[in-house]
Amino acid sequence: MNEVYLANTRALLKVKDEKRKKKKNTTGIIGTLNGHAVLVTGDTFYEARVEHERQKRAEERAKDERRDARAAFQAAKIEWKKEEKARKRLKEVETEKYKVAVASWEKAKAKALTKPGARPSSFKIPKPKMGPVPKKKLSPKLKDFVEAEAEASSSGEEFAEASGGDDDDD
Repeated sequence: MNEVYLANTRALLKVKDEKRKKKKNTTGIIGTLNGHAVLVTGDTFYEARVEHERQKRAEERAKDERRDARAAFQAAKIEWKKEEKARKRLKEVETEKYKVAVASWEKAKAKALTKPGARPSSFKIPKPKMGPVPKKKLSPKLKDFVEAEAEASSSGEEFAEASGGDDDDD
């Protein structure tokens, strides 16, 4: 049992070390040969650098979009909580009205049935029904806002690429 535990632990440590090594070379431009850094020159270097900067801008854009989506989500969540609180208050009011109406109906029914010769079928007043209460809305989900931001940005990127506005070849 100890051997199994050690094997699992070693595997996890190996994965962790690989991730750490992978993060060290974040630029993605510098090549490695036998563990030593190699300077890449010419068109290969330039293309790699341009691609790297493009990826970095895309990551920053995505980060900003997530931040905006999170802010929109928080605002929507606050609004939903206000609406839910108002709905609950309305339901409480309607429930109280219903309880009062049922109590008075039951009194009237009991009074009508206490008369001599009264039958239950002779009481014709229908039992009151509870007033309409809006159904509970589902709370907003963060993933819906993130997806909406992603769709909006993807349509904006398509427009920018079509118009040639995202090129930085100066």
